[in-house]
This record gives sequence, C-alpha cells and structure tokens, in this order.
Amino acid sequence: IYTLSLHDALPICQVMMRHVLPGGAASEMVDASGAVSLVQPDVAGAWVGMTVSSLEERLGVRVAWISRGSSALLPEAATVVQDLDRLHVAVVSERVGAVQRALSRPPASEV
Repeated sequence: IYTLSLHDALPICQVMMRHVLPGGAASEMVDASGAVSLVQPDVAGAWVGMTVSSLEERLGVRVAWISRGSSALLPEAATVVQDLDRLHVAVVSERVGAVQRALSRPPASEV
C-alpha cells in the first residue's frame, strides 16, 4: 500500500482542481526575488493556430515549454499553438493577472 504525504499530494490536488475549476494562472514557480513567475495560464481556444513568437510579442512573455499530450517540447519561434496545449509561460510577476486576462479572451485583431 502506498500512502501520499501532504507534500506529494498537494501538486496532484492542484492539477485536479484546475481541471474541475479552470480559471486563472497556476503558479509553477516564482524566482527568489519575486520578479519573475513561471505560470500555466488558461488559454482561450482562439489562440490556437498562433505562433509562439506572435504570442510572445503580443504579450511580452516567454513560452518556456509546451505540454502537448503526454510529452513536452521546447518551442521555436515558428511553433504553432495547438488545441489542448498547456503553455508554461515566464512573465514579470506583476503582469501575471494581465497576461491571464489576455489569454482567456480571443487575441485582439491587428490593425
């Protein structure tokens, strides 16, 4: 019989809750100074088909990696966001809320 400690169970509970109650950016890490955060934001379906470089430029973030299915990949500028991708994004901590709001809506049309 395997029992989970609270330390082991907490990340599992966080993942399960994000699937039950989506909304917001799940914080994965904050650097020691608190200036930069690594988050997994909810991404609206309208961002599917956009390149990573376009998303990064529009939002001022860096896509550190993409979880796609049961694997992960380091994106290149031309990597295209696909349906069900989970983006892991490095962002200035004070902008986490603004980035999450932007990604939860369709991208603004370019003029």
